[in-house]
Amino acid sequence: MATQYDAASIQAVVGREQRTLAPCFRAEAQRSPGFAGEIPIEFVIGNDGRVAQLWVDEPRFKRGELYDCLLRTLKGWSFRPSRCPPAVALSFRVGPR
Repeated sequence: MATQYDAASIQAVVGREQRTLAPCFRAEAQRSPGFAGEIPIEFVIGNDGRVAQLWVDEPRFKRGELYDCLLRTLKGWSFRPSRCPPAVALSFRVGPR
């Protein structure tokens, strides 16, 4: 039975899995010289505990290879099923620090 979402368990999955997104950003850096900056993303976890939808809040990446790679990777993450699907917002800094 699905329960209300548990923020701590979501944070645990994100903390454990966010490194799996790095290959997507590396591939985009190879495709796009000068690729750098803050890349904010938001995704919704479906009732089944899988990522159902993704938004990339950067006009250059709303669609395309980076978007497709991120979505494909996020769909592999597994969260607890819940009755009230939450949205999760993350931001990634890409390029020189």
